[in-house]
Amino acid sequence: MNAVLAEVFPAGEFLADELEARGWTQAEFAAILDRPAQFVSEIISGKKEITRESAAQIGAALGTSAEMWLNLQDQYLLWLQKRDAKSQSDLDNVRRRARLNAKGPIPLLRKVGALAGTSLDELEQDALRFFELNSLDEEPRLAAAAKRSNHGEAPSSLQTSWMYMVRHAARAKPVTERYSRKALEAVGAALPRAVKKPSDFADLPEMLGRAGVRLVYVPALPGAKIDGCAMIVDQTRVIGLSGRGKRLDKVLFALVHEIAHLAMSRRTNRSWRPSRLTTTPMTTQTKQLRNARPTRPPQVGSCPTVYPSCRTGSAGLGSSRPQPMPTSRQSSS
Repeated sequence: MNAVLAEVFPAGEFLADELEARGWTQAEFAAILDRPAQFVSEIISGKKEITRESAAQIGAALGTSAEMWLNLQDQYLLWLQKRDAKSQSDLDNVRRRARLNAKGPIPLLRKVGALAGTSLDELEQDALRFFELNSLDEEPRLAAAAKRSNHGEAPSSLQTSWMYMVRHAARAKPVTERYSRKALEAVGAALPRAVKKPSDFADLPEMLGRAGVRLVYVPALPGAKIDGCAMIVDQTRVIGLSGRGKRLDKVLFALVHEIAHLAMSRRTNRSWRPSRLTTTPMTTQTKQLRNARPTRPPQVGSCPTVYPSCRTGSAGLGSSRPQPMPTSRQSSS
């Protein structure tokens, strides 16, 4: 059983008792320490805290350790803190903020406008809505396929938060046509010819919408290292792009990558199961696209390039060199 002190005393009171037991005055003890008499008086009265240096001096003079005097002081100050209502309220808020930040990068989400709350109560309610939780005791769970740098590991907090941003942005997009896998594969096959310069991205949301897929652009969160994702939001297939790298070929490859996830995925009545491109057999459309070029498409991470003309780093997009992405991405948003 751990002993709990009902009350503790200031270190200054212990020091006064030690001086009295030795028959020393405060002035004599100050002379021993080579300190002003006021120094000793303020420690005894509790006006001055004991520092590491003064604790070492007091310990040397009285034949004790410096830690003893620091511990006596800390125990007393912590005892006072536990009985201070404002201090306890402040500590409760620290615990709440820590629990909230365990769900995601709250300060960053506030900065980018994903969370609008200003007070802690408002932020907690915002976080519940953003991460679609019933309680902060739950953990964010999101079924999605994503092209990211840390493939093979669980998505990071930044990556998960970005995918939730995609999820919410998709709900604000116009209703698409009924999903057609055949139409989606046709869009994927047409991309190398349809997108040869950044301005061509303006037509992509409409093209994918006709196939029953919503395309949304959400700028990457700093450090998230995620290029795109595919998921189902309210019965609608969604592709999100981050524009990471701001190169036409990289962004287009991320789009093709997510199109492949959707086209090869299978959906049951209970859940959507994104495909693993390394284990899913190629569709007829994919085989035709692979045969479109004599060179074998390279591997990127663990996912094969589904559409050879869009492989990362290639110049097969109608340009002899990679083109930078436009600074304004309203066309994809």
